[in-house]
Amino acid sequence: MEKDNNQRRLTNADRFWDLDYTVPKKRSKPFSADTAAVDVEVGASKNGIEITEEKIPGLQDKAARLNMGRAIIAAGGGKEAFEENEKESESESDEICTLEEYEYIPDNPLLLKVKVRGWPSRYTFFKQFRDDAKRLFDISSSECSHEPYFSYMPQYVQLNDAQRRWYLYWRENMRNGVYLHTDYSYVLLYAYEIINISDVIGIEKGARLLAELWREARKDHPRIGRYLSAWLCDYCLVNNSALPVDLIKDFYRDALKYAPFKEYYMGFICSKEAAPARLVLEYGSNYNWKTSKFINEENRELFGKLMKNAFVYVFTQKKYSFGAEKYLKKANITLNAYNGALCAYDVKRIADIEYYTVNKSVDMRINVTYLVKYIENNIRYLLGIKNRFIVTGILPEMKKACDEFFAPLRDAVKKRQNAGESEQEYEKFYEAESTGFSTERASDIEKKAWDTTSLLVTAFEDELGGLIEPGADDDASEDTAPIPDETDDLIKSAIGRLLEGNSSGFVSLAKSKGVMPDALAEKVNEALYDDIGDAVVINDGADYIVISDYAEDVETWMNR
Repeated sequence: MEKDNNQRRLTNADRFWDLDYTVPKKRSKPFSADTAAVDVEVGASKNGIEITEEKIPGLQDKAARLNMGRAIIAAGGGKEAFEENEKESESESDEICTLEEYEYIPDNPLLLKVKVRGWPSRYTFFKQFRDDAKRLFDISSSECSHEPYFSYMPQYVQLNDAQRRWYLYWRENMRNGVYLHTDYSYVLLYAYEIINISDVIGIEKGARLLAELWREARKDHPRIGRYLSAWLCDYCLVNNSALPVDLIKDFYRDALKYAPFKEYYMGFICSKEAAPARLVLEYGSNYNWKTSKFINEENRELFGKLMKNAFVYVFTQKKYSFGAEKYLKKANITLNAYNGALCAYDVKRIADIEYYTVNKSVDMRINVTYLVKYIENNIRYLLGIKNRFIVTGILPEMKKACDEFFAPLRDAVKKRQNAGESEQEYEKFYEAESTGFSTERASDIEKKAWDTTSLLVTAFEDELGGLIEPGADDDASEDTAPIPDETDDLIKSAIGRLLEGNSSGFVSLAKSKGVMPDALAEKVNEALYDDIGDAVVINDGADYIVISDYAEDVETWMNR
């Protein structure tokens, strides 16, 4: 007996820690495994609950629309759009239209092919908005005062009577080309409307309405560009519509700043021939020429014209072995149209796009960077700026093409310098106290210099055939009085000492002429720039030297 008890205790030893047996058992409800269909008769009752086909109050779509219509009529809106139609059937189909896939080649030099397809997953929660937009399309309101409105996702059903009247009145003015200041949410609501009923408005007209809305609303709401730059691009791509360039040309920089698909807009800011080169200039250089310390408000426009015209000229010369196409690569992108917008399934689309983008290989970016700096060196020369970039790795053919572009401009500047005042007369302008310096005379000289440079650029643009059509923010020119040329003997004497490695002799020569060594180095660089195209004499921190890469070219210049 004792042996049996001991065995029982050992067997149930772990039960001490098991508390489940202390919890009362619950009775399980009977479960039927029968999955057969059951017929339910409408109007019958089950378990005392009557089954009817009446919809829950407040969820009857038709009744809600009619109530909204009556509210608009009471507020002064049109009546006919919301009159009950006796012919409307209760069994109105909720079928959603679909779009077959189609492809087309866009009229954009940077886009190769666009394939448009419908949204893969059906949804109906924005269908009501599209239906309301159609009914409201022809309704207007009499003049009324502004009524504040805010919503993260604006919709018609959210508007009260006063807000609805204001929106209809504001929209009517917008359609007539008159923009009234209004809340951000009204702007979004109008954008949603255009996107969702393009079939009612008309494709081309819808694109122009979106562009006009962007142009006007950006003044009060700058952040609207983040959305409209993308939605306008999507609208034109999925509908194969032309971009209204004439409406956005004054602020296309907003598109390049905000749009997720920048290549689309880059294809329209200039001619088809120039677009690939402009894309490379915009995104293919490690140096941003727009941040140059020599650009100011006065010369920004001319500086930009020279940079863009020269770059396009270099990349559009067929006689050389390079072209902008070699600095581009094919890429693919899939755009989910109207991201962030309230968009019904009927108009929601996906666009698969094959396009050109900048090749971001290290070697190609270096080549482009050298070219941009070399072009800026030439611009600085034309503007009388003595500082230069040291450009040692530019491709010979690029350098040659760039020199061809600037040759007529450089010749014209030289003629102006040679026909100008002598060195002594020029130095008089720095002796204000002894010679009676005249600020009016100096201003007149500067104005004439500016006029001359501007005329040169304009004339050369005509020779290019108008490759570039600058936007409102294009950049461009400052001019100073001409720097007098030193004699060949002085220049050759200075270079000869440097080629011999005699830096101290170079410094002594500068002192004997009453100038600083840095000034003499600048004069040498200026004298050789036409032939070599870069600064050749620098101070390496200890001595003045000739850059080794140009030593052979300098010796050739000395022996000519």
